Amino acid sequence: PETHLTGVRLVDTGSLDDIDNVVTFGVEGAWVLGPFSVQGEWMQQTVNRDSGDEPDLTGFYVYGSWFITGESRSYKGGKFGRTKASNAWELAARYSNLDLEDGPVQGGEQDIYTIGLNYYVNPYLRFMFNYVKADADDASGRFLDDNGNRINDEPGAFVVRAAMDFK
Repeated sequence: PETHLTGVRLVDTGSLDDIDNVVTFGVEGAWVLGPFSVQGEWMQQTVNRDSGDEPDLTGFYVYGSWFITGESRSYKGGKFGRTKASNAWELAARYSNLDLEDGPVQGGEQDIYTIGLNYYVNPYLRFMFNYVKADADDASGRFLDDNGNRINDEPGAFVVRAAMDFK
């Protein structure tokens, strides 16, 4: 999860039948103070079904970062922009949760923890080093061990990415 290394979904509701409509609510926010920044988002989807069941499925994340070298993330007009930094180091952490269990819908729940170190060569080139750890409970029973018990999967991945901006 959150690494784009595989198409396997550790939690999944599968196809839901008899859906009349889906109502989505969400809130997000961000705050930057010098070298520190925090951002987060929470969303809920209420699935209104003809059967009368109305499960609420939720997800959220919280992300924080600190530029060790004193730079600041660019934030203007409700958007993060290019970080104008050269030879800069940033520590980052993220926690996210996805809860796909409510009433008859048992799609599982997962927590994902990420710790990262970003190096900004210049405003146009950045290298990102992240360790991502997931803790997934597959309530649907799609993944079973040899004894027929549900598997609680806890994969981890070290991910290295490079981002280049041509603007």
